[in-house]
Amino acid sequence: MKEHKTQLIHEEKTYIIRKGLYAVQNEVGLGKFVNMGFDRVVIERVIRPETSCDVEEDWSAWEDTRCSCSNQIRPIFQKFVTDHQTGYGTEITEKILHALFHNENIEFFTNPVTESYFHGTPLGTSALDCILLNKNIVFCYTCLFDDNKFNRSRVKSYMRSLDAPFGLAVNFGKKSVEIKAYST
Repeated sequence: MKEHKTQLIHEEKTYIIRKGLYAVQNEVGLGKFVNMGFDRVVIERVIRPETSCDVEEDWSAWEDTRCSCSNQIRPIFQKFVTDHQTGYGTEITEKILHALFHNENIEFFTNPVTESYFHGTPLGTSALDCILLNKNIVFCYTCLFDDNKFNRSRVKSYMRSLDAPFGLAVNFGKKSVEIKAYST
């Protein structure tokens, strides 16, 4: 069976499609898994259990700075945690984030291209594995990692490469979210 992963948001319901299972979730926690096979359709009703998610946030680098959009960015991540919890892979997380950025009118550019250097020697241009928010915030994230160390290093490097004054490193872990803001 071909694996499909995507996220579609319609009104009050969220449709999550992954590995051939279509989960329909709504605000009361009821759901339906539908396995769409080539020769059969299997439907199973489930109740989504309440789960908790630990959140470790450090926004101190953005306090008393010229980052006017911090009041617009922070609620997006709070909404992500409240509405979706954790435990998603990169593809699902990316779709949710893009929908949240779009709904909040945050301008975002995925994988910006810049000059690459190795010990001062130019190597040409390359796409960076990050999202540029509002043309001045470098956003690096991972999913299901144990900690946020990888993103912390990447965001500092990408901030220098893109000459961006602000950065945000986020790990959407298995059961927790770690957020660290940076500024130059």
